[in-house]
Amino acid sequence: MVITDLLSENGYDWENTGSITNSFYLAGVKPVNQTKAKIPQYILDHAGSVNMGDSSDKTLSEFDYHNMSGWMYSVDNDFPGVGASSWQMSDGEVMRWQFTVWGYGADLNADNTAWGSSSIVNVGDKGPLPGPWPSCGASTTTRFWRPTRPIWTPWRF
Repeated sequence: MVITDLLSENGYDWENTGSITNSFYLAGVKPVNQTKAKIPQYILDHAGSVNMGDSSDKTLSEFDYHNMSGWMYSVDNDFPGVGASSWQMSDGEVMRWQFTVWGYGADLNADNTAWGSSSIVNVGDKGPLPGPWPSCGASTTTRFWRPTRPIWTPWRF
């Protein structure tokens, strides 16, 4: 899976539920320095209370700040309702991994009204990146385009 390869190549470890091939859920990433994490006011306004917890903990995991927080992925402008191992990437699609503090992604512009949280912010177009980028599988030597280092959103840790 691309996300686990990318994390490993950049010195990170992870915790997951499911498996790489079935129902994969990224439950935590480590080491992550959270000592300077600041939750934006618009999230605090909606969440009511946020547990800042132990900032010395070096893992950014589900439930760290709220019972509706955790890792999510989006493909272009959508948050697929399936585990990442079930999503088959197509040429030109952009997958982003992001940490949601509150609302099962409501703070990331995910519309999860089925879970009680509609989007609380418009974070912009997460569609295709300006290119040109190599197509997935277009080369026999490179299967995927990867940045040289992870890009963490909404904050850099």
